[in-house]
Amino acid sequence: MQQRTPILEVSNLGKVYNGTWAVKSLNLSVRTGEIYGFLGRNGAGKTTTIRMIMGLIRPSQGQIRLFGRPKESFGQEMFRRIGSMIEYPGFYTHLTARENLLYNARMIGLPNLKAVDEILSFMGLGQAADKQVNQFSLGMKQRLGIARALLHEPELLILDEPTNGLDPAGIREIRHIIRDLSKYRNITIFVSSHILPEIEQLADRVGIIHQGQLVEEIAMDELERKGKQYLTVKSSNPHRAVQILEEKLRIQQLRLLDDGEIQVFEQLEQPHAMNRVLVEAGVDVFHLSVQKETLEDRFMRLTGGETR
Repeated sequence: MQQRTPILEVSNLGKVYNGTWAVKSLNLSVRTGEIYGFLGRNGAGKTTTIRMIMGLIRPSQGQIRLFGRPKESFGQEMFRRIGSMIEYPGFYTHLTARENLLYNARMIGLPNLKAVDEILSFMGLGQAADKQVNQFSLGMKQRLGIARALLHEPELLILDEPTNGLDPAGIREIRHIIRDLSKYRNITIFVSSHILPEIEQLADRVGIIHQGQLVEEIAMDELERKGKQYLTVKSSNPHRAVQILEEKLRIQQLRLLDDGEIQVFEQLEQPHAMNRVLVEAGVDVFHLSVQKETLEDRFMRLTGGETR
């Protein structure tokens, strides 16, 4: 399979505020035609990274390359090839959806104003084109924000937390839209999020950022093939069970989740021994099974989570 060329490359990128690094020594690569998921907890540095890529803040160090060229070599051409929605989109709320997009189309010198109605229809907003934006739900505003980012038919679309604050139905809508943009419009998409199950269903590759640094970059098909196995244990007293496993079986690689499930990453060939020592110590075992690590499991392990 031929390797796709990078459309976005970040090398040793960093941003420091008052002596504290918000992003430090960041290296990542987004390939042409893929959906790249940029994952991290709130405050991990996702939005700061995107703001540096889009030229909204100046990096303290490092280099950004777009379309095979240093970012500094671009003028307005960069903004004709990239669309973005960073944080919550803002609009003139007393204007309609169509009026807002027409205004933006004129601002960027878009000659074909028919594109406004076409993109509203594509985003499922055709019926709401003449409705004032102050009557829009949050999900509709998010879709309108993506529509605005697509007006000039960009090659690269950058979305910062596009499902923030949405209900499950709204999240599903945005997920379908992102897939369609990739499949039918051949747009490369860089999407940041802290909602891991959504990215797991969307992305071709993911980069995980923690405390301003990239801790892993992995293809989703590789994660499926090489996902780490672990043993799940559900019991009547999870905290006591963890203590017993650590003391009696000398298990160190385990994680206690908020719902009481224990994930054990070693001695997987000895579930009978785990069951025996727990029962002998008066802890009832309800469930024991071997599972394969998901993206969420891997994220929690790499960023700390509840790992013991």
